[in-house]
Amino acid sequence: MSKIFCSSVLDTATKTAAIVAGSEFAVKNPSMMAVVLPAAQGIMASVDSGTSQQAVNAVFALGVQELLAHMAGGDPIVLAAVQGVLATIKFDPTAKTPALLDNAIIKDVVDGFVQGLTAVPAK
Repeated sequence: MSKIFCSSVLDTATKTAAIVAGSEFAVKNPSMMAVVLPAAQGIMASVDSGTSQQAVNAVFALGVQELLAHMAGGDPIVLAAVQGVLATIKFDPTAKTPALLDNAIIKDVVDGFVQGLTAVPAK
């Protein structure tokens, strides 16, 4: 388990919450995996390629907004898990001007979510 957290900029609880949110999402929304997983991996690749903080934040905000829109009316536990992670990193995707997060934080949150997504066997 320490390998998961060794390079994390997030505290352990937040990283764990991101992983749980991803795994819960995968369990409850298997049909969305073909869209969500590549989008999340694309965000991480953008950070790795040196994309500007503003651009990464814009893509992250759009991705979160789409994810939450899909989840509206869905499983409240999965929605609460995602919203809890966003609240912890102080990111409000509904704000007129969402907070500008450091790329490392975005990558770490998305990485945790992806770890959770990929921990669930495909159906």
